[in-house]
Amino acid sequence: MILEFNEVSFAYGEKKVLDKISFGVEKGEFVAIIGPSGCGKSTLFRLINRLEAQSGGEILFNDEPIPEKGGIAAFMPQRDLLLPWRTVLKNVMLPFELKKQKGNTEQALDILGRVGLGGCENMYPSELSGGMRQRASFARTLCTGGELMLLDEPFSALDSLTRTDMQDWLLKQKQTLDKTVILVTHDIDEALLLADTVYLMDGSPVTSLKRTDAAFIHTREELYRQPELKTRLLRELGGKDETCA
Repeated sequence: MILEFNEVSFAYGEKKVLDKISFGVEKGEFVAIIGPSGCGKSTLFRLINRLEAQSGGEILFNDEPIPEKGGIAAFMPQRDLLLPWRTVLKNVMLPFELKKQKGNTEQALDILGRVGLGGCENMYPSELSGGMRQRASFARTLCTGGELMLLDEPFSALDSLTRTDMQDWLLKQKQTLDKTVILVTHDIDEALLLADTVYLMDGSPVTSLKRTDAAFIHTREELYRQPELKTRLLRELGGKDETCA
């Protein structure tokens, strides 16, 4: 496994969020994590990137403890956070600059082409649509490098139609991505459509993650033919609406 949580616990002050949870992610797997607001989904990302330290248990990356400095995973937040005064190309190349790497223009242009933004490199964020901005943010995340990508509700700020387009776009990207991806989402349909494995977090504190296999769903049509999966996940969430965060 590329990532393992072994009996990991965490608390914010007196409030325990995670209590001895264990799960693993295989190399090349696309995992989605869903759950109600405040259950600790984003906390998992903070632990993986060492922005927080667990109070118990261990987190392993490629069978080794995650280093104190973190930096093992590329992270894509909810907002695109593109710098308005920089062109698309300059925004995408920011990870190279932060690492003081030079001569990566061709690599950045290649990645822009792969995400459907070829020819947009000299545009500014204000000239892009919401979906294009998110693709630029995704390209920048790819330039961060590494085997593991963390996507924190990356399409939640988009309108419904654009969100659907971006889900279908990411589904196509998944086929050639060659990365291990963990997606936090509040959308059950999105989780089932994109992920190979869906983990449900629930309870306070969370003591375990319920696993659902979704690897057999490859298209939106196949998703719609599996209404029982969504119904079961909604029931396990206590009947909450699918848009619970």
